Amino acid sequence: MLPCELDRPDVARKRKFWKRYQADIDPTHLVFIDETWAKTNMTRTHGRCRKGERLRARVPHSHWKTLTFLAALRHDRITAPCVLDGPINGRSFLAYVEQFLVPTLKPGDIVVLDNLDNL
Repeated sequence: MLPCELDRPDVARKRKFWKRYQADIDPTHLVFIDETWAKTNMTRTHGRCRKGERLRARVPHSHWKTLTFLAALRHDRITAPCVLDGPINGRSFLAYVEQFLVPTLKPGDIVVLDNLDNL
């Protein structure tokens, strides 16, 4: 959320509602969704070796890939893990929700997401 959004009356009203009623929510029904990624070009640019010796290491070159990891965090475990070959976008997120997340949900579960505007 952008800082300027915090000042909007509708956002302030929703945050106030959330704070007022969050104590009534059963934490066993909360499901937090998040993602992270790794790129193959995330390699070390420096290393160590004995003085006078040449450091040799293999790194990917010019064929960069992104792997995205999505999962649902519950109060007692991680569920619906998924690794995507590529960056996340709206289509791949929808596929994750339909194929991985929905089958793990139970009646009364509350799914909490962030950064939806980035998809």
